[in-house]
Amino acid sequence: MRRIIVAILSALLGVAFLASPARAAGTDTVPPSKPQAPTFSSVTTTAANVFWPEATDNVQVTGYYLQQLAGGTWTTIRTVGPAERFQPVTGLTPSTTYTYAVIAFDAAGNTSARSDPGSFTTLATTATPTCRIQVITFSPGFQAVVTIVNTTPAATNGWTIGFALPATATVGSTFNGVMTRSGGTGTITPVAYNAVIGPGVQTFVGFGGSAVPFTPPSGFTLNGVPCTG
Repeated sequence: MRRIIVAILSALLGVAFLASPARAAGTDTVPPSKPQAPTFSSVTTTAANVFWPEATDNVQVTGYYLQQLAGGTWTTIRTVGPAERFQPVTGLTPSTTYTYAVIAFDAAGNTSARSDPGSFTTLATTATPTCRIQVITFSPGFQAVVTIVNTTPAATNGWTIGFALPATATVGSTFNGVMTRSGGTGTITPVAYNAVIGPGVQTFVGFGGSAVPFTPPSGFTLNGVPCTG
């Protein structure tokens, strides 16, 4: 009789253990945390990159819904995995503001609150490509990066970056272009893979070096037109 009672108690305890909320499958009702608002980079006339930080979950975030606001309605334009938080969006219209947000979800189907929205405006179409310059200085060193953006409606073939740099300055490396120097000026022309830039596409070129006395490069132009800072 004692053995029978022990067996019955063991069976009951086993059933209770399996049926407990902590162990039963499909009982996760906790949604992921609200994602942070997306941010944007490499904005051109027709494209941009969207990024957002990782959300958290009591078990695991298994993906995200990337949503776009249009006409007052949020629409999911892409469903991505947990590590795919850097998304390019293309086919955009020049001089147009776009708004995006993100919702996280887990394996149980719980969804987070929608993130705060983030917005950007695509570049306007221009008659000639444009350029932006960033010069990072760490005297006596410097690093110059030029972003060339084809804001025209057609592909452009060939370009020239001009700049001023004292003849006494030393250039240690050049990337994505071929540099030629003459006295206090210099130029960078394309290499084979970036000579042609499609509409709405951008490319990066630049160089690093040092100058004593310290005078970083300046006066950057693209095909003779000044670059913006």
